[in-house]
Amino acid sequence: MNPPRTSTILFPLIACLFFASGATALIYEVTWLRSLLLIFGSTAFAVSTVLTSFMAGLAAGSYAVGRWIDRRGRPLVVYGLLEVGIGLYALLVPFLFEALEPLYRSIWAQLHPPAYLFALLRFALSFAVLFLPTAMMGGTLPALARFTAGLRRGLVAGVGGLYGINTLGAFFGTILAGFLLLPSFGLTATLVGTAAVNLAIGAAVLGLAALKGEGAGEPDEARAVKAGSTPDGSALAAQRKVVLGAFALTGTAALTLEVAWTKVLTLVIGPSVYAFSLMLAAFLAGLGLGSVAFAWAIERFGWKGARPFVVLSGCAGGLAFLTLLTFHRLPFLYVLLFRRWDGLTDSGTIFAVGLLIAGLVMLPPTLAMGGLFPAALEAFGLARDAAGRAVGSLYAANGAGAIAGSFAAGFLLIPSLGLRGTILLAACLYLGVAGGVAWFAVRGRRNSWLLPVAALALGGLITVVAPPWNRMIMSSGAYHYMVGGDEDLSLAEFREEVNRGLETVYYREGLVSTVTVVREQGVFGQLGEDSVPSLYLMTNGKVDASSLSDMPTQILSAHIPLLLHPNPKQVAIIGLASGTSAGSALRHDIESLDVVEIEPAVVEASREFDRVNGRPLDDPRTRLTVADGRTFLSLGDDTFDVIISEPSNPWISGASNLFTQEFFEIVRRRLGDDGIFAQWVQMYGMSPENVEVLLRTFRSVFPNSFVFNTIPYTDLLLVGSPAAIEIDVERLQERVSQPAVLADLQRVDVGDAADLLARGRLGPAELAGLAPDGEIFNTDDNAYIEYRAPLDLYRETRTENENQIQAFALGLAPYLVSRDPNALAELLKALAAAYQVLGYYGEANRTWEVLRSF
Repeated sequence: MNPPRTSTILFPLIACLFFASGATALIYEVTWLRSLLLIFGSTAFAVSTVLTSFMAGLAAGSYAVGRWIDRRGRPLVVYGLLEVGIGLYALLVPFLFEALEPLYRSIWAQLHPPAYLFALLRFALSFAVLFLPTAMMGGTLPALARFTAGLRRGLVAGVGGLYGINTLGAFFGTILAGFLLLPSFGLTATLVGTAAVNLAIGAAVLGLAALKGEGAGEPDEARAVKAGSTPDGSALAAQRKVVLGAFALTGTAALTLEVAWTKVLTLVIGPSVYAFSLMLAAFLAGLGLGSVAFAWAIERFGWKGARPFVVLSGCAGGLAFLTLLTFHRLPFLYVLLFRRWDGLTDSGTIFAVGLLIAGLVMLPPTLAMGGLFPAALEAFGLARDAAGRAVGSLYAANGAGAIAGSFAAGFLLIPSLGLRGTILLAACLYLGVAGGVAWFAVRGRRNSWLLPVAALALGGLITVVAPPWNRMIMSSGAYHYMVGGDEDLSLAEFREEVNRGLETVYYREGLVSTVTVVREQGVFGQLGEDSVPSLYLMTNGKVDASSLSDMPTQILSAHIPLLLHPNPKQVAIIGLASGTSAGSALRHDIESLDVVEIEPAVVEASREFDRVNGRPLDDPRTRLTVADGRTFLSLGDDTFDVIISEPSNPWISGASNLFTQEFFEIVRRRLGDDGIFAQWVQMYGMSPENVEVLLRTFRSVFPNSFVFNTIPYTDLLLVGSPAAIEIDVERLQERVSQPAVLADLQRVDVGDAADLLARGRLGPAELAGLAPDGEIFNTDDNAYIEYRAPLDLYRETRTENENQIQAFALGLAPYLVSRDPNALAELLKALAAAYQVLGYYGEANRTWEVLRSF
C-alpha cells in the first residue's frame, strides 16, 4: 500500500522546520553563553551554566511533554506553540539578565559572600532564567515523535532521523552564528533575528496543523506496538530501565569527551572564538550524521533489540580511545597543512585546517555516538501509542547524564586525571555500557558473565596501552609559533624543533586553560646586574610572560601609571602571569595591591619566576583573588588609585572581553577622581585598523590618554584617567630616583626620568588625531576585535602599526609641567637625547622645538 500524502509531504516539511529549529537552538546557546561570559567572566561557571541549563531544560521539557502528549494528542499544535514560546521568551532573556545585575550588586554589597558561594548563587539565578526556554526546546522532539507515530512509516527511522536532522540544524546554526551573524550583526541583532525565525517556524507549523486537521497526529491503534519486538510486560519494563540507565551513562561519556576534546584541540588549533565554533560544529556534525545514518540502517536492515546499541557503544568507546593515538601528531599536521595551503595569507585556510583537525578527532566517534539515539529507541521497544513518553524518557535520561558529564569533566576529572585520563575514563564508560547491556540481553545463557568481564578487561587493557601524554608537543603553541615557512617538514623534524633546548618545569591542565612553564636549557640573559635563566609562561600554548624578552612591558606596565599618579596607595592588577608587574608595583610606597587572576594554575606557575618577580604573593600588602577581572571590578565598591590590566591577547576568546568599551567603563567607575588606568595592547598580529579601533574605544572612556611604547614595534601601554594627567617633572624625578624603584627600572635600561618619558609616544591631542571619534568601537555587543583580530594573527603588522603611530607621534614634551624652568630645560635636553637613542626622531625634534620656545 502506498503511504498517504501525510507521510510523503507533511513529514519532509516538518523535518525542514525542525532543522531550522535546531539551528536557532544553537544560536541561542552561543549568544547566551556570550552574555553569561560577561556576567560571570571568562570562567568555567559561565560554560557550565549554559550547558547545564540546556541539558537540564532539554531533559525536563522532553520528560514532561513526552508524558503529556501521548494523552492529549495534537502534536503539531503543541510543537508550533513551543516554537512560538521559545521565540517570545528569547526576546525577554537579555532584559532578565539585566534585571539580575542590581540583585547581584545588592547581595555582594550587603552580604559579601565567599566568591565560590556567590558564583553558585549567580549560577542558580541564571539557570532559572534559561530553564524555561530550554525546557520548551526539549519538548519539541517528543511532540514530533508523537506526530511521527501517527504516520505509516518506520518509527525508529522517523524519530531517529528527526533527531539527527535537528542536530544537523544545530551544526548549521553553530557555523552561522560563529562565522556570519555575530561577526556581522552583533549580539542583540542576532538574538532578535533568531527569535523571529522561531516565531516564523511556530506560525508555519500551526498553519500546517490547521490545514491537516487534528487527526494528523493521532496514533494508529492497530500498530500501537512495533510488530515482533514486544517481550512480555515484566521483561519489557526491566529492559527499558536498563536502556534508560545505559543511555544516561552514554550522555555522561559524550559530554565528558566534548569538554576534554575541546581542551585538547584548543592546544592544537588555538583559543580563538572561531576555533571554538569549529570544534562545536565538528562534534554536532558527527552526532547528526550518525543519528540519521543509523536510524535509516536500523530500519533498513531490520536490526532488532539491544544489538545495535551494544555495537555502537563499543565502537564509540574504541574510537574515543583511538583519538589518544592521534593527539601528539595533530600539532604537526596543523603546521604541515597550514604551510602547504598558505595559511599565512588566507584566513579561509585557518578555518579549513581547524575544521579538518577537529573533524579528524571528533567525527569517527561522534558518528557512533549519534547512532546511539535511534539504537536506544530500538532497544527500548518503541511503541506508537507511547512514542512521546518513550522519547521523552530517553531524551531526559541522556540529558541528565550529560549534565553530570559536563560538570564532572570540567570541575573534577580534568583537574584530577588530566586530559588523557579523562578521555580514557569516558572511553571505558562506553565499553562498560556495551558490556553491561550485552550481558542483560543474554543473561541466563551459558557463560553470559564473560561479556561484562571482557568489557572490563578491554577497558583495563586500553588504559595500560594508551600512549603517554607528550606535554611539550601539546603545549608548544605550534598553531602560533611554527606555521611560518614554506618548506615541508617531517614529523621527526617537527619534534626536534619543538623540543630543541626546552625543558618543561611546570605543567597543569587547569579549570580555564592549560598552563606551562618552559626553560631554555643553558640560556641566560642579563637583567640589570643579574644573570637569569630564560623562562616562558604559556597558556594554551600562547606565551603570556617571560623572564627576559617581555620584562620591559612587565616592569613598565606597573611603574609608568604609578609614577604618573600623584600619590598612589590602592592598586589593582588584572592578570598575574609571571608576577613581575605585581612585584614592580610593590617597589612603590603603596598600601595595598589587589591581584586578580582567573586561572589558579597561573598562581602556581608564577612561583617559577620568583627569581625575577620579587615574590609579590609573599608581600603582606598583596591580596590575591582568583576570579575573572571583569567580575572583580564590576561587583566591588572599593576605589583604586591605579588599575593595571594585562590580559592575554585580544584575539583570544575570553580575554577579548577585557578590551571592550563596557569593560573600560567598569574600570572608570572603580577609579578615584584622579585615578589612572593602564591597558596593554599588542602591535603584532593585529591590523592598524583594529589597533585604531582599540585606541578609539579606550579614548571614548578615557579622553585624557597617553600612549607609551614599552617594547618598540611590539607592545603599547595605554594610560588614561577621568581627569587630566599632569606630568609633574619634579615629582617624577624624585620618585624615579627612589632606590627600590630605580633599581627595578634599571633592569630594563631605564636610568632616569628622561629614559622613562622617552617611552611616551602620543599625548591626548596626538591620540585624538590617530584615533578620532567615529562610529566603530569595540563593544560587548559587536565583539569587533574578538572576531576580527584572529584574521590578522599571522600577518606581520609591527611595521604598519609603527608607521601609523609615527605619523602622529610628537612625544610628551608639551605635556610636562615644572615649577623650575631650568630643571625643565635640562630634562627636555635629556629627553630629546633619549628619544634619539630609541629612534623616535619625530618625538626628538618636537622636544627640541619645545625647548627652543622657552
